[in-house]
Amino acid sequence: MVIPQLLVHTPVPFLIQIEDDPDWVPGEIQEIIEWENLDQNAEIAQKIAQCDARLAIQSTTPDQVISDGSSITVSTLGVAIDPCDPDISAVLIMLCRKLEGVIHDCVNGGVTVR
Repeated sequence: MVIPQLLVHTPVPFLIQIEDDPDWVPGEIQEIIEWENLDQNAEIAQKIAQCDARLAIQSTTPDQVISDGSSITVSTLGVAIDPCDPDISAVLIMLCRKLEGVIHDCVNGGVTVR
């Protein structure tokens, strides 16, 4: 299975992993609503429920990236990236607005719509 990833070269480099498998993404989207204890009828829960893909951010360092010319393999080994970092946050906000999506910050907690 290949999961597309984008390497973002901000001062703190990070990966954006694109997850859109219809077999499990809808269930994972529903889990976000439950983790955040959102009312199923709330506007934010309704917006999240409409999502059919998820962009996950992951940490990376140069020695964890293996590029063979056609793919990039990354081992993050549980290292968390902070979505509140100003450089990372700017990229996430831009993507959220462009995709009309929702940001779920599982590091600091909370869901926001930009």
